[in-house]
Amino acid sequence: MNPKSLDNYQEYHFSVGDTDFTFFSETNSLAYQQNSGTTMHAHRFYELFHVLRGKITIHTGIGDVSLREGDTVIVSPELMHTTQFAPGSLRICMTFSFRKNKNNSGSSYYDAFRTMLSKPYIHTNAASDQPFKRLAYYFQSNHNERDELMISCLHEIMVLLKIAHGSQNASSAVLSDTNSLRTYIVDNYFTMNYQNGSLVKLADLLHLSPQQTQRIIKKMYSKSFSEKIVQSKMQYAKRMLLNSKLPIAQIASNCGYNSTNGFFVAFKKHYGKTPNEFRLEAKS
Repeated sequence: MNPKSLDNYQEYHFSVGDTDFTFFSETNSLAYQQNSGTTMHAHRFYELFHVLRGKITIHTGIGDVSLREGDTVIVSPELMHTTQFAPGSLRICMTFSFRKNKNNSGSSYYDAFRTMLSKPYIHTNAASDQPFKRLAYYFQSNHNERDELMISCLHEIMVLLKIAHGSQNASSAVLSDTNSLRTYIVDNYFTMNYQNGSLVKLADLLHLSPQQTQRIIKKMYSKSFSEKIVQSKMQYAKRMLLNSKLPIAQIASNCGYNSTNGFFVAFKKHYGKTPNEFRLEAKS
């Protein structure tokens, strides 16, 4: 299947045996990092990191993952995490989902991938670094068959990861069956732009009207745009109250509130208690 694109977003499809993969990338999928990091967040999709140069640390609620050159990690959907980059680090970051197809029904690849990806994250340096290096090259290439070559690299990467992690019996797993570029863009927008998100800006990203965008959001989350923005703010606030020592005023500011009072009102409406009460109860 040919890749789909929408401005700075790209979607790639391929199959490994009985498993259909959809990979999503943005213009910054291949990027140098200058002593920067991300805020605590989670996705509806799997997130693949590979370190081409330098060091990356991924902080999660269940421990830290330290990555060096040649290391790969896949973070499962809904796992809260934040990423810290050493100066000058170069990494590939792509998001993906997978599902079982009706073809090649005799293949056991799907169960193997489901087992491998059932953990909160997998960290390995067992897979070859070469397909990642080729992938990085094609990211910057103007080759006539660039997209097909990238798909070939992604296919090789997933097969190598499957081989490296064996094929034990499948266990229960959190699977993302959402293979839509629009779904990815919407979900990523709420993950990264909850502080000052705008329905008009999201609609522009999707090349849709605000009304059409509202319908997509309602279908995905059973919430309006404004309700989903508030939920994203509150989820971030809850994580910071539980897992950090940041002052509440700073958390309010990080959530995009101009006043601490407005944050208190929103938080109590959402959780039934003030931020102070929530933090004190968590400590006790």
